[in-house]
Amino acid sequence: MKRNLPGWAKKIVLALAEVVMPRSDKLDVDLREYVTDFLDRYLGFLPFHLRVGFPLGLLLLEFGPVIYMRKLRRFSRMSLEDRKKYVAGWADSKSMARHDLLKGVKALVMVAFYSHPKVMEIIGYDIEPHIAAAMSRGY
Repeated sequence: MKRNLPGWAKKIVLALAEVVMPRSDKLDVDLREYVTDFLDRYLGFLPFHLRVGFPLGLLLLEFGPVIYMRKLRRFSRMSLEDRKKYVAGWADSKSMARHDLLKGVKALVMVAFYSHPKVMEIIGYDIEPHIAAAMSRGY
């Protein structure tokens, strides 16, 4: 299968996924690799400008701590606590580019996370009855 994300980009996605994936006693599953593979495949279906722009946005995320936090450490090499603070800063940013990039990547991470069979089992979601009900309503 063709890969769409270079290795360096996968490291950034792994680090970000750890921050944005939901965690609780009930949802304590490590799906970083799954989420990264999902995003890698999904990227191949995006329009050209997004396939090019997505990795560029990841580079901004990776080297942004030097600019935004005055830290001489790349995002993927920061502690989990520092990554959480950094991502929170992006979420609250007045810069629409930073805010929208984070929002878009987080949305893709959530789709991947909640579509995993183990997560669906944990939250009690069975897709087949849902599809049947939606089809009966004419969606």
